[in-house]
Amino acid sequence: GQLRPVHDVGMPMVFAPVLRIPYPLPEWLGTTLPERALAAARLNAGLILRHQLSLVMALVAGLLGRELFQLLRRLQGVERHAVLWSILFVLTPAVRAHSFLFFTEVPTALAALFVLRRLTLDPVRTAAASGWLGGIAGGLWLLHARNAGLVAGLCILAVLRKKEGGLSARALAFFLGGAALMMAARTAVTYALWGTFLTTPHATLGSYGGVAMLAREVFVRFSGLLIDREYGLLAYAPVYLLALPGLVLLARNRDRLGRDAAIVIAAYLIPVL
Repeated sequence: GQLRPVHDVGMPMVFAPVLRIPYPLPEWLGTTLPERALAAARLNAGLILRHQLSLVMALVAGLLGRELFQLLRRLQGVERHAVLWSILFVLTPAVRAHSFLFFTEVPTALAALFVLRRLTLDPVRTAAASGWLGGIAGGLWLLHARNAGLVAGLCILAVLRKKEGGLSARALAFFLGGAALMMAARTAVTYALWGTFLTTPHATLGSYGGVAMLAREVFVRFSGLLIDREYGLLAYAPVYLLALPGLVLLARNRDRLGRDAAIVIAAYLIPVL
């Protein structure tokens, strides 16, 4: 007899202030605009609100493209090339299809890419800034349970940066503390809603049926992610065939960034598979 959210609460929490501003507008427009005009445009108050939400998500997708541009410009030094590759990336179906939907994929990509760039290419100068970065990384889990591997990968990068002298011990402590704080928030919310610390009726751990069954499941999921004719990434965006040779080139020419990208990708994919 009580309402429960189907997904994790991070995204509604982040976007609640944004939605509070335009939320009354569709209702006002739906009652103020002439009915003939609304009918001609096939609109009502609910659809106007949905279009406004699509606009907000499109702006987030634009920020994702800008973040990729910042990374590529630092890599290449040729601004025109960075612009063209960024545009190509945001125009691929994998990104474009999500760019106007209230889903977690684009905000996840934006947050993860921002933390990766700051840890790998831009020095984190203060412990406070490191704490904010850790909070963003840990917040990925609050955004969606599937992002647990991303949080682990970014925390591994922070530890590696400390070993390589890019982060002080204090900055690392602030990073891991910020991540732990957001993860604790997700745990507390889950416990308050469902009485469990980790899983919910919508996100549970799979059963283990032995090595052979595990290997088969991994193969099915991996091939499905890439070449399934309905959901496969390469079926919609063959340009992602360039990802693997691109990662090899990164490893050869920018060894630390190539390694860091591989760690984050693997940390995300392994739990999914």
